[in-house]
Amino acid sequence: MRVIALTDSSCGLKDVTFEPGTDTSVKSKTDSTLQITKHEYALTEPVTAAAYAPVTAYGPRLAVITASTFQLFTLDQLDQPERVFHLTTKDTYFTLQYTQYQYLFACGSNGTIVHSDVSNEDIPIKESSSNRTKSRHGLSAFRAHPVQQRVIAYGGKETELTLTTIEGLESGVSRFKAKNVKNDELDLRVPVWVSDIQFLDINRPASEGYRIAISTRYGQIRIYETNVSRRPIRDVEASEYPIVALTIGLADDYLIFSNAQAETCMFNAATGQIGGKFRGASGSTLTLESGYVYGTDSDTEDSRRDKSVPVRGIIATGSLDRVLRVYNVETRSKIAHIYLNSRIISLCIIDPDFSKSAEATIEGTGSPEQDKDEHGEHGEHGEQGEQDEQEANDSDDELWNSIPESRT
Repeated sequence: MRVIALTDSSCGLKDVTFEPGTDTSVKSKTDSTLQITKHEYALTEPVTAAAYAPVTAYGPRLAVITASTFQLFTLDQLDQPERVFHLTTKDTYFTLQYTQYQYLFACGSNGTIVHSDVSNEDIPIKESSSNRTKSRHGLSAFRAHPVQQRVIAYGGKETELTLTTIEGLESGVSRFKAKNVKNDELDLRVPVWVSDIQFLDINRPASEGYRIAISTRYGQIRIYETNVSRRPIRDVEASEYPIVALTIGLADDYLIFSNAQAETCMFNAATGQIGGKFRGASGSTLTLESGYVYGTDSDTEDSRRDKSVPVRGIIATGSLDRVLRVYNVETRSKIAHIYLNSRIISLCIIDPDFSKSAEATIEGTGSPEQDKDEHGEHGEHGEQGEQDEQEANDSDDELWNSIPESRT
């Protein structure tokens, strides 16, 4: 299994290769094949987002973005970018995404959207923005449609979910703009703060509208049907704390979200019910990445299964406690626990190793207190964590200040 982590340390990228079942918090379960390679290269500004592009004109590439540059790396040479593109508009780019039609999209908090067709050998870099994407509070959520070319959705603090295309963005035309929910029981306006967006039922024709899920910093998950209503068809308070990340499970109706209080949970979009938890984190989850294999699987009974439906999956999380955790989506069991000694900003699953991750599991998937009891006096991170404790304490103020705001 291979995961590349973007961290806040000076080295920037950490290439982590390990076997499912690896647990660095228990010395006897630290796999001998575990390799954590730090890659250092000269940077004048921090990398803010990364994405894995498995298919480009030049083969698999890792893409990263800073405030003013877009960079591509080969997977076997992460010490130096293969290509560097300079952006004309400086912005704080909070996400970088790869789509099935071989496009890369990045979005900045000031409303700049960078997009590139990486199937083109020239890899043209284009930047788009409009007055609609610029607001006083900035954008905090963006999603490019995985299948339909150049269809995007965005939102932010006091910026409702908006669906458009790159061409529509430049011309000021939207396909859909959400309307706020009705006032609360005290007849007070409900504040808006979109934190993440996911397209559901992605193979639905555009003529039938879009089904979209969003999460908010106020703990809600909302489901929209753009052909039905501008208001959400389902609005559920899924968490008492700000939701910081949202991804899709093994089916459209099953979402996975993480909040600012170390909780990663399942959510049934069809019923509005909160499902089981992915246990073990002891710090706010900052990034949530999923990896799936699609199409007919030898373990499935129905050989005619839709090839757009995932048959297996894992999720990887990075938290304030500096631990990379990997879970089996179907069973919610933790299959890897690796301490990285740096705050994790973004994760890219390069090789999910589904053949082994389906059966691997490690103990300590309960509460952090249970984990501590099981791991003995060295606590959750074992001897390595004890050795690095002083270094971790030096940056605690910065880390805790980065926890998303809670609702007041």
